[in-house]
Amino acid sequence: MDLVETLKLYRETTRRLDRDYFNKLACGSPAQVFLMRAIRLVLDKYELTLSHRIVHSGGSNHDPPAEAHIAWLIGSASSILEQSADQLTEPSFRQWSWQLRSSVPWHALSIILSHICSQPWGPALDHAWTAVENQLVILPQEAKSDPFWNPVSRLLHQARKLHAEQAAKRATLGNTARLPETAPQVGSVECSAEGSLGPVAVGWNMASPGTSDDLILDTVDSEQWDAMMALVMDRSLTTFAFCF
Repeated sequence: MDLVETLKLYRETTRRLDRDYFNKLACGSPAQVFLMRAIRLVLDKYELTLSHRIVHSGGSNHDPPAEAHIAWLIGSASSILEQSADQLTEPSFRQWSWQLRSSVPWHALSIILSHICSQPWGPALDHAWTAVENQLVILPQEAKSDPFWNPVSRLLHQARKLHAEQAAKRATLGNTARLPETAPQVGSVECSAEGSLGPVAVGWNMASPGTSDDLILDTVDSEQWDAMMALVMDRSLTTFAFCF
C-alpha cells in the first residue's frame, strides 16, 4: 500500500474511532479521557508523519510544496505540541501522565523549527513558536541526552535568533513587520518516500484534516481497516490498561 492510500485508511480509521469510541469516552472518567487523548495523540503523530512524507516526496527547491499543505503541516505539528503539553500538565491526569514524559514529540518540533528557519515569519509561525516554547518548558532534562535532541537543538538555536530579530523589527516598525523574504535556509528534517502530491491534494483535502470523502470511504478495504484499528487499540489499551 502506498503512502496516500495509507493516509486515506488512517483517516477513515480515526473517523470510525471518533464515532464508535472517542465520542463516548469524552465525557467519561479522568482515566477514560486520558486514555482517549493519549490514543488520539498517537494517531495524530502518525498522520503528521504520513502527511509530511507525502508533501515532501519528490519535491525540490525549485518546486516547493503548495503553501496550503505547508500551512496544514505547521498547524498539525502545533496541535500535537499543544496536546502533548495538555496531557502532561492537566491536574486530573497527574497519576498517569508520567507514562508520557519520555514520549517527546520530536517530529512535530522538527517540522515547526525547520519551517521557522526557512520561510518568512507570519502569524501562523507566531502560534507555532508559542507551542514550541510551551513544550520546552516541560521537556524533561533527560530528553537532552536523546539522539534526536542534537538536530532539534541546532534548529532551535537558529529559530531563537530569527524570533529575536522579528521581535526587534516589531518593536521598531510595529506588528505588521515581517522577516525578509530571503529567510536563511538551514537543514530541515527531510523524509523521502514514494508517492505524489497530486493524489493528496485532489483525493484528500490536506487543508481540512479529518474530513471524509465518499469515494475514499468506499474504497477502504474492511479487513485492512479492522487490522489497523485492532493494532491501534491493542497497543494503546495494553499501555494504558492500568488507567481503568
